[in-house]
Amino acid sequence: MKLLITDDNIHELRLLRTGIDWKRLGIGRVFTAYHAKGAQEILKEEEIDILICDVEMPETTGIELLSWLRSEKYVVETILMTDRVTYSCARMAVKLDAFDYLLKPVDTAELERELQKLIGKIKLKKQDEEKKTYSYYWTENQMLVKELFWKNVCLERIPNQPEEIEKKARSVNVSVDKDSRCKLVLITIRNLDELFQTWGEDLCQAAIQNLAQGIVKDNSDVSQVIVIYTRVLIILNESEFETFPEKCEILALKCEEMLKAKILCYISKPIFCDDISETYRMLLKYSKDDVLGQNTIIQVEHQKNKAAKEEILLPTQWSELLYAGHIDMLLTKVRHFLTSLAHSDNLNEMNFRIFQQDMLQMFFTYMEKKELMAHELYENHEIYKSYKTAILSIDGMCHWIQKCVDFILQRTGGSALTGSEQLVQLVKQHITADLRDEVSRKEIAARLNMNPDYINRLFKHETGMTMKEYTIHKRIQKAQTLLRTTGLTVSEVALNVGYDNFSYFIKLFKKQTGQTPGQYKKVE
Repeated sequence: MKLLITDDNIHELRLLRTGIDWKRLGIGRVFTAYHAKGAQEILKEEEIDILICDVEMPETTGIELLSWLRSEKYVVETILMTDRVTYSCARMAVKLDAFDYLLKPVDTAELERELQKLIGKIKLKKQDEEKKTYSYYWTENQMLVKELFWKNVCLERIPNQPEEIEKKARSVNVSVDKDSRCKLVLITIRNLDELFQTWGEDLCQAAIQNLAQGIVKDNSDVSQVIVIYTRVLIILNESEFETFPEKCEILALKCEEMLKAKILCYISKPIFCDDISETYRMLLKYSKDDVLGQNTIIQVEHQKNKAAKEEILLPTQWSELLYAGHIDMLLTKVRHFLTSLAHSDNLNEMNFRIFQQDMLQMFFTYMEKKELMAHELYENHEIYKSYKTAILSIDGMCHWIQKCVDFILQRTGGSALTGSEQLVQLVKQHITADLRDEVSRKEIAARLNMNPDYINRLFKHETGMTMKEYTIHKRIQKAQTLLRTTGLTVSEVALNVGYDNFSYFIKLFKKQTGQTPGQYKKVE
């Protein structure tokens, strides 16, 4: 501790300074000042714990110095000394919270007794402050410990057995009754991409977590609101089972009103602690497959049917709409297509991801035609962010598609293909649909209801090749791929691309590549 003695009577000051064993009292350093101005300078420089001050000093009195101390918010305990006690001085001393008021000349034994009392008071005060500080950090730490415990239970980082969970809970001071039931409530955000752009990922999750904590009335060790990766999870106490669906409605309204967040709440059936990890995985899978997201509250009694979904094939008309520049119609058809699949329970997370990759392939094909590189689409920050969240909902997927199309059209000057370009594109699609069976120009013309000679002339004008030459070109390209990536023999490759005359196949292959198929296969 540090102590300051202030007195304009130098003799009395020195008697006090030397007449007391300060170290025995626990005072590490003693400072002295002969006037209030000198005391103020020391108080500004040093963290003084105790001030012993004369009341009657020239220019600035001890009462005025004490008043200055309080106005400047210095935490210093004070003992005043005076030649005479007056009512006004005593009243001001009490008002300014002076510890004691001693008559001069001060008896050192009496001063020591008062100092011992004062030092005891200071120590108790510091202990209380430390307790409050430690209590705050302990409380904060306990909240984090509890959240981490429940997160570990959900992710099965703790052995999935009642006794093991209860044992681990005791070790971190969390109360768990292995024979009591709970429910899990998984909260997901439908408009995640939009929300992250406005709030940022961490802030958004924290805000929803805080709102959910306010909704959970019984904030015991069982009812917990935690964040696992990108989702908020409530582990609900049995006492709140009946009332919580209604509270979910309130939570959804608050999230939309305060955060503009459209949330979905997936509520499990009652479970015991050893079922938590499996139930969490089930809810997570269920929410990912629920791309339609029609209901705010979903009571999940069991896992969705795990039967294999039908393969999703993009309608060929979509690429035609893209090439023709009919973007609004394309998006309308995409939304209707996906919604129909979801209603028929034929759209899950895996199929949705495959659908997204097929859409990417369609975009890349268009970009290649327009001499754009695929990486340009990935390098756009906004498109990449929406790409990651697109599979969460049909709205998210349509939002991503809209961004991709807008970017591509902007990079190409917003121009769609001309009529002749569209026709050539359709011809190419018919030719490459199955290269094993050659489609004649007459057959293609009949499908398109056009004159075969006109189509052939137009095709050569646009591509520099006749339809026959283009067919050979694509067949040899496919043969190269098969030779490079499979273990097929040369004769098997020839049959695969539509040639049963192997000599003719070898002749065409060498003409286009400069090598025989056998030489090409060896080099690869």
